[in-house]
Amino acid sequence: MGDYVWLFVWLGVAVFTLVVEASTTALVAIWFSAGAAVAAVMAAFHLPFWSQIAAFLAISVILLLLLYKKLAIRKTVKTNADALVGEACVVTEEINRLQGTGHVQLKGLSWAAESADPGAVIPVGTVVVVRAIEGAHVVCEPSADT
Repeated sequence: MGDYVWLFVWLGVAVFTLVVEASTTALVAIWFSAGAAVAAVMAAFHLPFWSQIAAFLAISVILLLLLYKKLAIRKTVKTNADALVGEACVVTEEINRLQGTGHVQLKGLSWAAESADPGAVIPVGTVVVVRAIEGAHVVCEPSADT
C-alpha cells in the first residue's frame, strides 16, 4: 500500500472532480479530472511526487485555457425564430400588456405577442414589426409604414 498511496490519492481526486462535474450544469472541474488521471499514471510508475504535481497542474491549466479559448471564439448561431426579427405581421388579438392579451399572425402561424412599449395598446388589424423573440412570444411595435 505504501508504494501506491499517491496513486490512490490521485485517483480519489479524479473521481471527486468527476462527481463535482456531474453534479453541475457548467464546466467547473473536468480539467482537474484529466490532470489527476495523468498524475495517477505517473504515480503508478513511481515517478517523483514533484513531477506528478507539475503534470497535474500543467494538464489542468492547459485544458482550462483550451476550453475557454474555444468558448471565447464560439460564434452565435441564429435559430429560425431569430430570422423573424424585423418581419412585419398583423395583430389578430389586441395587444395589451396590462391585460396580458395579444396575438399576431406571423408567417402563417399565430404567435402570442406583447408590445415593445409597455403602456401601448395595439388594436386588431394593425401591421406591426417584430423587434425580439422572447421564449414563445414576439415583442413588436407598430410599423412606421402604417
